[in-house]
Amino acid sequence: MHRNIQEQHASLAALTGVDLVNVGIIWEALQSRPQDFSLYDDCNHPSIYGSYLSALMFYAYFPGVT
Repeated sequence: MHRNIQEQHASLAALTGVDLVNVGIIWEALQSRPQDFSLYDDCNHPSIYGSYLSALMFYAYFPGVT
């Protein structure tokens, strides 16, 4: 299911000419490894760790950030 969503997001980004910050791919990579925290508060909403991870990805994306 997640792969289908990621493919649709990538297709839409390409179609509209916008950049894609693919947070989902990193979430999936972390979810597949043992960890002491959860990226989700429930099945739909991010925990503070998930929100922080997403914020870091957008921060790294913006030009001029080192």
